[in-house]
Amino acid sequence: MTSKVTNCIIAGACFVLSWSSRALAYRPFDGTDANVANPHEVELEVGPVGYERQGSTQYLVAPALVFNYGVHQGFEAVLEGRQHWPIHSSQPSELEDVSLSLKSMLRSGSLQGGRGTSVALETGVLLPGSERRFGVHVASIFSWQWPALVLHLNLGNDLLTSVHYTANSSAIIEGPFGWPVRPVGELLFARDFGEGALTHGLTRSALVGAIATWSEAWVFDVAYRHAIADGRGEDEVRVGFTWSFAVR
Repeated sequence: MTSKVTNCIIAGACFVLSWSSRALAYRPFDGTDANVANPHEVELEVGPVGYERQGSTQYLVAPALVFNYGVHQGFEAVLEGRQHWPIHSSQPSELEDVSLSLKSMLRSGSLQGGRGTSVALETGVLLPGSERRFGVHVASIFSWQWPALVLHLNLGNDLLTSVHYTANSSAIIEGPFGWPVRPVGELLFARDFGEGALTHGLTRSALVGAIATWSEAWVFDVAYRHAIADGRGEDEVRVGFTWSFAVR
């Protein structure tokens, strides 16, 4: 699976002909925005290296990749995954959070320069990485842009073949797009309903960070995330960039 993701990225990069308009980085969040890439536009979100601690186990996350491609006006294909490498452990690396989805615009709003709520729908399949199980994913995404801040609300549903249903919601807050470096944050709640007791399978996380716009095509990000997952503490540092370009 890792080689397939890499091949897709290389193929896209080989056909670069022109820069796109400003990239809207949706690294470093777990959620996303109610916007899609323009037709024939690629947005490559890369976390070349990160750090994650789950309980007493530590990992390097290298790489974390999201490949977005505008397949048609109002439609974007998304392929993503993350590779975890245990630190101070003989355990093998794990490919996680692998999915292939299609995001579609249902309503253009303030995020596209219009008025009101921007609305998108994301549907896709969860692919078997190290978890070795399939699933389906459906998420509704709402965005609002004001002069002082930008807000994105994600409402997601995942159903796995192991008969686990997970509901999640996240809220992303960003500073004004006009700032060269803008503060960002995200709150996320998720519940795995295959875990029995109500207190089991519950994840709560908070992320704080910053996004810096370098040019029309390059955006850089850094963030720290703290979570409580099923009663266990998690900490993560995310550093990466988004590269946006058009292909023909």
